[in-house]
Amino acid sequence: DGLAGALQLGVDALVLRAEDGSRSPESGMWNAAIRARNSHEQAVKSKQEGEGSTTNTNGDEDVLVNARVTAVDSVSSLADRVCLDLIRLLREGEGILVGSSAKALCFVQAETAQTGLVPPRPFRINAGPVHSYVLLADGRTKYLSEVIAGDEVLVVEAADCRRGDDASDSKSEAIPIAARGVAVGRCKTEPRPVLCVRFEDGSQGSGQLFLQQAETVRLRARAPSSDGKGVEMQELRWSAVPVTHLKPGYEVLVRWANQGTHVGRRIDAAVSEL
Repeated sequence: DGLAGALQLGVDALVLRAEDGSRSPESGMWNAAIRARNSHEQAVKSKQEGEGSTTNTNGDEDVLVNARVTAVDSVSSLADRVCLDLIRLLREGEGILVGSSAKALCFVQAETAQTGLVPPRPFRINAGPVHSYVLLADGRTKYLSEVIAGDEVLVVEAADCRRGDDASDSKSEAIPIAARGVAVGRCKTEPRPVLCVRFEDGSQGSGQLFLQQAETVRLRARAPSSDGKGVEMQELRWSAVPVTHLKPGYEVLVRWANQGTHVGRRIDAAVSEL
């Protein structure tokens, strides 16, 4: 059963010992292998018959999609937070994709802005706790705890898009991005207080990420506003919003995917990360 059901896909081949070209005396192992092969073939057939039955309209790698923030919660315990210090300077509006699920990675900007407390660190992204995923330049994901100097992360820059004439339309928008790979020069891990940001999209589902509770940590977001008649609508322009200013109703940018990952690589199997 383990051979046939590994990662819900099963193995493609098995190698068993044989004597003089015949079956091994361990016939039980051969019988188990035959059952595993038959089960795997049936699983492949079922998968092929079911392909095309589901779609993910916003799963493209070169776009981000708006998601509505549903909660911003304080976390009682400290987290081991990771800052990724890159070997290149980043521009205002550039950042990386991180999150608690590989299916829902949120756009977090680099520390390029001047704040009242600390000077800019345009090479740094305060990426969140050690459990979070980060998207690498080759399309794989890694836990922040596993990132080492020399790893290339995917640095993205979202287009400064505005909503069209129908500003009350709350449907998801596909926002194009520019991307480049930049190597990590240092990973800086320290205990810090964090916030949990939960978000959702009507067609994609929900996700969450943890970020340090600091005004230097910013997301590409936009705040809800009123049209003067009591009707809530989204602000047209995206801007850098500190996580400490984020509230339910804001929108953030998310890269959705319809596949989970195993050892950083996408797999065509059921994966749920809540």
